[in-house]
Amino acid sequence: MSEILVLRLLGSIDSAAPTETSVQWLLVDTHGARLGTVLQGRLGDAAMLAQSRKIIALVPGTETLALNPVLPALKGNTKLSQVVPYALEDQLAVDIDELHFAIGKRAKSANTPVIVASKNLMKTWISILTAAGAQPDALNTDTSLLPLT
Repeated sequence: MSEILVLRLLGSIDSAAPTETSVQWLLVDTHGARLGTVLQGRLGDAAMLAQSRKIIALVPGTETLALNPVLPALKGNTKLSQVVPYALEDQLAVDIDELHFAIGKRAKSANTPVIVASKNLMKTWISILTAAGAQPDALNTDTSLLPLT
């Protein structure tokens, strides 16, 4: 059975010393069941568990913007990833060329979940994890794991 290492980035990130970044981590099975307790420490310590495991990194939701816009139905070869930045442009205070748009699966409703983050911050998160030996297979926000109220 394959295991998944879930890493949650905490606090500020020091690009000069990626292994010193503060994280929480947990091993889970492919069904999401815990294989231990949540541990906290340095990324370097958690990265030792990364070998031959899928890695899901949780980034601070406070550094992202979660939107749920109604997007138009697309025809032809137009991709949703091409349309989303321009559809949301009026709602954002930053140039869309400086942002990364992660598009979720459309639900039965007309809304589509979209997470917006700075491209520079995305590159930093990925480079910190990779430098520590924990190349992420997926990034998600820690706030997306909170229960709906």
